[in-house]
Amino acid sequence: MQKSVIVILAMAVFFLPKNVLAEKIVFATTQVPPFVYKENGNWTGIDVDIIREICKQHGLEAEFEDLPWKRGLNDVEKGNVDGMFPLFRTEERTKFMYFPSEYIDTVKTVILIQKGSDIKISSLNDLNDEKVATVAGFSYGPIFDSHTWLKKEECNDMETQARILHKGRVMVAVVPDLPFGFISKQLGFHDKFETAYVISEDHNYVGFSMKLPGDKGKSLAEKFGQSLRQLREKGVEETILAKYR
Repeated sequence: MQKSVIVILAMAVFFLPKNVLAEKIVFATTQVPPFVYKENGNWTGIDVDIIREICKQHGLEAEFEDLPWKRGLNDVEKGNVDGMFPLFRTEERTKFMYFPSEYIDTVKTVILIQKGSDIKISSLNDLNDEKVATVAGFSYGPIFDSHTWLKKEECNDMETQARILHKGRVMVAVVPDLPFGFISKQLGFHDKFETAYVISEDHNYVGFSMKLPGDKGKSLAEKFGQSLRQLREKGVEETILAKYR
């Protein structure tokens, strides 16, 4: 009798769907379309597709948590989630996150103003008298981040940034151009803003918590680095990018 029960249990496990058996990797993120966003309640986007493909290769299942940026960073630092994306790799973040050797996407960071505004910006020093809309906890790359004296209006997300810029509560905003353009178009603001200054073009990464048990975080970073390189070499990344153009 005991032997029969063991056989039945073994067969039940064998016939379970693969994703039931797969180890879940929980990622903190926020909606940054077209890299990561929700459509009809489901996660989609360039980075989401890439992460799912890599997880599938390693017998893992990706799970995504939509969190305010600061809270997401805090959860990674504490080990409450496994990883986070899309992230700039900064010196501060390398203190509590492992980063893969390869980036996941590239983004241009720009200063936006209302279309028709008479504001002229030829360097970030021209912003000394302006309040700049940012997203709390975001890094905008080393060039902007080093200007710590700038006055900032911190928002929870890019939608809030778009709304307060449109209403004139702030006159300038620093944004990643492609994601912000996607969001402002959804809000009907796509023809309301213009680029006043290009700050930089930088790579985004996936980061993994150093607080995970054993060497899990380091191991995940190494796996993702190898897999991202392979996806580029095989043209898989380009196929995914083409879906969102």
